[in-house]
Amino acid sequence: MRKVLNIVADGAAGGGTTIVLGLCHDLVRAGWAVALVTQDDSYGFHTARALGVEAHGVDFFRSRLDPAVPRKLEAVIDAVRPDVVHAHGARAGYPFCSSRLRRLEVPMVYNVHGYHFLKKALPQRLLGWAAEWRISGRADHMVLTSQSDQRIARRWGLASATSDATTLIYNGVDPTELDAVARTGVTYDLVFASRMHVQKNPLFAVKVMAALANDGVRMLVVGGGELEAAVSTHAATCGVADRITFTGALGRRDALAAVASARVYLFPSLWEGLPMGPMEAMYYGIPVVASRVGGTDEVVADGITGFLIDDFDPVRYAGAVRRLLRDELLYTTMAKAARGRVESLFLRASSTAGYRAVYERVS
Repeated sequence: MRKVLNIVADGAAGGGTTIVLGLCHDLVRAGWAVALVTQDDSYGFHTARALGVEAHGVDFFRSRLDPAVPRKLEAVIDAVRPDVVHAHGARAGYPFCSSRLRRLEVPMVYNVHGYHFLKKALPQRLLGWAAEWRISGRADHMVLTSQSDQRIARRWGLASATSDATTLIYNGVDPTELDAVARTGVTYDLVFASRMHVQKNPLFAVKVMAALANDGVRMLVVGGGELEAAVSTHAATCGVADRITFTGALGRRDALAAVASARVYLFPSLWEGLPMGPMEAMYYGIPVVASRVGGTDEVVADGITGFLIDDFDPVRYAGAVRRLLRDELLYTTMAKAARGRVESLFLRASSTAGYRAVYERVS
């Protein structure tokens, strides 16, 4: 029986952790032995154990250069004795560039879930690129989750167009999980469900609501994070607090139920890898109004499963939302196309099969 050790630094509920937990679940069901390393005492840590996955806690967030992290990872690897190590994201992958883990004989797969360094100011951007360059050079195989990241990797010298050590694997949703949360009725016109982080642009979502001030639209905002209080304050300042319901962070099932309760999914993020939120909404037959950024433009088909907006003008977003809410034929057509697109391109079974093929290739 082969054993894989997955590593995801941030064990908080959300896209990256959801992807890794889903992969672990599928591998266990397929008869693989699976272990997970993630932030100690996190959502990911406890959920993995509930799934029957051997979970190990490590504190990844004291410092990116914390010498204790490679030491602790080495101890876990010695105890687990995996056939493959699969690191998700730069914070999980960078410790393997240390002298302690460079001599590791177990093959290491590195998974990019979006290149965040491009959105940083200098000199952090160059430092982020240098870290990605070191990790990609260290990895035995690299997985990219979008064509957008694939282009970035080639442009910045992080991957070769001719290399067979790089694979594109789309993220995917699990129909069984989503079908277990029935879409029983529509309570809200609009939903924003994401981390309250600058990347996800939650303050802009409030501006979109302000542009819909005369339309009687009601929005549900789901998620927690460092901008949670600022978003609530901004809603009051914009005069739309009475038309927005804030839930804070929710458990996985409750978050899905919240998404399923709305007619339109709002996703004005500043950058992405390959986002899960729009996939989940589209599976429920919910059209998406989103920013036209790399990764998102591979999930949402503009004019077919929703609308992609080129700039961050709240009036343009409001116009797209308004059009969907007022044109029932357009809405029904897009809802059907959204579900079909997910079923044809973004199912988790396909992504898990891709990862299994990578593991078998490197080990």
